[in-house]
Amino acid sequence: MDTTHGRLGILLAGGRGTRLGAGVPKALATFAGRTLLAHAQATLAECTDRVLVVAPADLDLGVVTADRVADPPGDTGPLGALVAGLG
Repeated sequence: MDTTHGRLGILLAGGRGTRLGAGVPKALATFAGRTLLAHAQATLAECTDRVLVVAPADLDLGVVTADRVADPPGDTGPLGALVAGLG
């Protein structure tokens, strides 16, 4: 736990979304008028003090109201993204 900022929620938003077949990264796919990223961020914000989004640096997520950290270089997957978020 990040004692400086309270409860930290890390949202991994680097999925390419290929299995969804939506033609966009998973974070940008929409459901009920909002992106999956917006749904996840709102849910996580209800139970944490701070939300941190980890995604590829070149991925335009639009308006993100949370802090953001870039995925590490290379194909490190979710574990690499989690480590970047905790860093």
